[in-house]
Amino acid sequence: YSISNNQDPLFLDPENDDFSLQSTSPCIDAGDPSSELDPDGTRADMGAYPFFQISGCTDELAENFNEGANIADGSCEYPVNGDYSLSFDGDGDWVDLGTSDDFNFGTDDFTISMWFSFNDNDTWQGLIGKGYFLEDNHFTIRRMDGGSNNIKASSGSGTSEDIIITSESSFYSSDELNNLVLKREDNVFSLYINGELDAQSFYDGSISNPASLVLGIGNPEASNSEDLFGKLDEVSIWSKSINDIEMEYIVNKDDLTEFDDLLGYYMFNSGTGDIAYDYSGNGNHGTVYSATWIENQVLGCTDELACNYNPNANEDDG
Repeated sequence: YSISNNQDPLFLDPENDDFSLQSTSPCIDAGDPSSELDPDGTRADMGAYPFFQISGCTDELAENFNEGANIADGSCEYPVNGDYSLSFDGDGDWVDLGTSDDFNFGTDDFTISMWFSFNDNDTWQGLIGKGYFLEDNHFTIRRMDGGSNNIKASSGSGTSEDIIITSESSFYSSDELNNLVLKREDNVFSLYINGELDAQSFYDGSISNPASLVLGIGNPEASNSEDLFGKLDEVSIWSKSINDIEMEYIVNKDDLTEFDDLLGYYMFNSGTGDIAYDYSGNGNHGTVYSATWIENQVLGCTDELACNYNPNANEDDG
């Protein structure tokens, strides 16, 4: 038995003759399946020293972090303290989701979804961006000014810009959140608003650069940062073009954690602090800069004695 494609076996410290395996080694559970099981009861590893696997939550930011675990088992749990969104005041509020290569889509299929609102009209406002106005192969989704107030996704290099897609719908100042889904499938971009197809276009450029993926701003490093004056909620990023079932989950604001193709999932339901937890299990947590946590209105019966009592409701609907 051997590992394929000349993979690095990821020994712990081969220069000092420590040929124990790292937790991410391709040699783990890759030995002869007919061999005797390793001491931890798992399939034999390749090499002289078996890796003793202890499954559990390995994310230190999770509520159930297991410091003894060395194999992530997808069990991590993150704070849910109610139904919240993030409010941005248009003056330096933003969320940094980091530089994970997960967010370098290249020319592959992907989907971005979010709920959003604006608090004024006729201004450029960034919803999500990656290297906008600075990097090659940058990307941004933002609302346009000039009276149209459409949503536009664009890419390009440096200060150049190629329009990927522009919404048919316009979006004005409102407390009501709308849902946006932008997905790429075989270089066809489709823009959905509240579950309905709004626009389609073709674009074959790459989206990949070393900048952070940011929310609520075009680019915090650019002179024209295009800050959001409004709210964001339920941001999800996928490694594929989502299907109708997944679209329905998004529009209904159902829990998405059961799906395997999420790269990042930001419910914003911790309701406090400066961490935007990634509920996808991928550990792509973000840092919140100045944005304010807002408890969302949840209508329903708030009377505990009623037959239709809704424990999640925070405003009685009569």
